[in-house]
Amino acid sequence: MNNGRYLWNTGATTSRIFITQTGLYYVDVTVNGCTKRDSAFYTFAPEPKFSLGRDTTLCAGESLLVNATTANATYRWNNGNTTATRTFTQGEAAWADVTVNGCRKRDSIRVQFIDLPRGLLGADTVMCDGQTRSYQINVPGANLLWQDNSSANPYVISSAGLYVLQASSGRCSVRDSVQIGYKPYPSFTLGSDTTLCNNESLN
Repeated sequence: MNNGRYLWNTGATTSRIFITQTGLYYVDVTVNGCTKRDSAFYTFAPEPKFSLGRDTTLCAGESLLVNATTANATYRWNNGNTTATRTFTQGEAAWADVTVNGCRKRDSIRVQFIDLPRGLLGADTVMCDGQTRSYQINVPGANLLWQDNSSANPYVISSAGLYVLQASSGRCSVRDSVQIGYKPYPSFTLGSDTTLCNNESLN
């Protein structure tokens, strides 16, 4: 108001003030010696209190249930869901808005999955005596443990048996095995070296 003087119960003398807490506010406005008072009570609703939890890493096949339940709240997730809970079965960075009495709070969470490959050793194999087989395991960052406590990579097999490998990354692991067999070479001889005359034959 032009040419007006202002006096708020907060002590402010400006035409407007910023309110940051619940309470009764009034202002005296004086123009040409005439003063009028008006008042209003303002209430600040508390910000919703909830958390989606810490960022989480899971193993393939697991799931994570995230619960944002808050009394008298409405919900909106980044994927459009409006439920209080959400189950994650694949990696994603997600957020949820929770609104109570018109006040909104957002929290976010990142869910990751470690998916270790299966079938690392392939099919059971039979080889000929004396042959070897080398297994090169290409799983970046994984720790390898064979049945004999070896962590070799590549791992060389030269005898028959059941070979078991466990590949681990964090708390996630995958296990595979392969049966290796050996068979002998054919046993035969062509006899001693022999000299023949022309027109002779040898069976």
